[in-house]
Amino acid sequence: MYFTSDSIISASLNYYTTHPKEKDKLLRATYYTGMARSDIGHNEEALELSLKAGTMAKELGNKNMEMEAYIYTAYIHGLANNFRQALRYEFKALDIAKATGNKRREGFCYNELCSYYELMG
Repeated sequence: MYFTSDSIISASLNYYTTHPKEKDKLLRATYYTGMARSDIGHNEEALELSLKAGTMAKELGNKNMEMEAYIYTAYIHGLANNFRQALRYEFKALDIAKATGNKRREGFCYNELCSYYELMG
């Protein structure tokens, strides 16, 4: 068997896709598969998976994973120099960080927002 940088997490996504009762694990597998796909330059697929993870997290009421999915969605948009969309998702993440009292992530979001505004000129 040959492993690539994303083969293990992709196998996890395939497994949990066929086990619908384990929705939280499917959510995490979707999110991490998106990250792995981005790491190897497949950003369109990564964006799809990140958006899907955000929707799944919202449906499950998992605010932390919803926030993380928005942060990563913003990051992928930033990689594509699509800073207006990056700002949109970073603000969504910031709103959740504030609502849940996650000061660490709140600070992170403010830092990313500053970076996107700076890159916009």
